[in-house]
Amino acid sequence: MISINDLFQARPDSPVLGSIEVDPLREVDALQEAQLLDSRVCHLTSTAALLFELRTSLQFEVGNSALLVVRGLRSFE
Repeated sequence: MISINDLFQARPDSPVLGSIEVDPLREVDALQEAQLLDSRVCHLTSTAALLFELRTSLQFEVGNSALLVVRGLRSFE
């Protein structure tokens, strides 16, 4: 089973990640009804991860959670 840490530490071209079905950053207000469950920041690798609960989101019909990983992070507000 793949853990959240595996996805957080995986390289962007890793087969562990699989295919991206929906890009929430391209949909207007896609994360509006989603709840933020957890976040992780690694200062050494400039990486941040946000774990969202999507069961209450109206934009996503498939799946119940999402992990957004940002690499090359310069600032976080």
